[in-house]
Order: sequence, then C-alpha cells, then structure tokens
Amino acid sequence: MKAAWFESFGPAEDVLALGEQPVPGAGEVLVRLSASGVNPSDVKKRAGSFQWASLGGARVIATASSAQDQASCREVGADALVNHREPDWASAVLAANGGNPVDRVVDVEFGANLEPVLNCIRIGGVIATYSSMQVAEPKLPFFRMPYMDLNIRIVIVYAMPEAAKRQAIEDITRALKEDRLVHRIAHEIPLDDIATSHRLIENGGFRGCVVVVLD
Repeated sequence: MKAAWFESFGPAEDVLALGEQPVPGAGEVLVRLSASGVNPSDVKKRAGSFQWASLGGARVIATASSAQDQASCREVGADALVNHREPDWASAVLAANGGNPVDRVVDVEFGANLEPVLNCIRIGGVIATYSSMQVAEPKLPFFRMPYMDLNIRIVIVYAMPEAAKRQAIEDITRALKEDRLVHRIAHEIPLDDIATSHRLIENGGFRGCVVVVLD
C-alpha cells in the first residue's frame, strides 16, 4: 500500500516520507483512494467557508476584499458582500442587512475582528470561531460583552462529538448527491511530490484547495 507519512517535525521536503505501508490485518479495513485534499490545519494554515450557511437557508453577508474574491463568494451563495479591508466595515454589514444587527458571525480572525464584530452583531448573538492567527492572545472587552449576552463558540473539528461528525458526513453526502456543493481546486499534485502540496498551503496566495492525486 503506497503511502506518505512523517515521523519527525521539520520542512516538508525533509520529513515527509514515501513508501509502502503494511496491508490491513484482521479487523481492519483498507479504503482505496484516488485523491485526497491536503488539510490546511496539517500545515498550520487557516481556511473558512460560508457555503453551508447558505445551503441551510440563512441570509449570508460575506467579506471579500477583491473583485475575484467577490465573484467566488457569489458563486457559492453569498447574498451580500462587504470589503473587510475598508474602515468601519461593520457599518457596511449593518447596511447590507437593512440596518439590523446580524444573528451569527463565523470568524477566522477572532482577535483582529472582535471590535467590529461587536458593532454589528445583535444582543444574544453567536460568534463561532476557529482561528486567531493575527492576534494569538486576544483581549476581551469584557465589561461591554456581558450586556450583549453573547455566545462565543470556539470550534475545532478534532474535538467535536462523534454524533456531530456523523451528521456532517450525512449532510455532505446529501449535498453532493444533489449537486449543491461548489468545489474550488487550485492545484492537483501527484503523491510522489507531496512536499510541494505542503509548500503550496504554507505559502498561500491562491483560491481553492490542494489535492494530492494517488492514481
């Protein structure tokens, strides 16, 4: 069974190994793969998506800082767009929502965006976040936040309950069967060159996922 793995930490080209791994034994299952997406968390790069919110029936206000990003957001169902690099983008969010604060915010830069988020989220709203790279140790404006009765959900897939993971699999499978998911594949890399896939994720600068092709 051809495989790639690492046994120590370091640059991808130095620590990723290619070779044959033992076949499964009694009570184990071998699944044949034709391709596999490179998980950005494996190489410490953030990513985010709002497509599921749109599929779930929510009105989605997306942030995008370029014409190309805006086109991509509209492609996957965004109802309105805001340039988060402009000053006071929270006011633009309110305007896009008819002057009303939003119910939920999915944020991939919690510390950097907290203040403007507080300016556009409703009392009792929910902030769901899984990353804060720019401000690794955020300071909370605590005396303001209790009066807003906010819920902060810090999410990471590895700690999710198994029932939630099973539900996610069912939802993804159903959406795929109904042809409702839009995928953006930026690079396809052969398994023999898997180190390149990690370097691409580390460097960023492209839209879409990196897929390692096994066949």
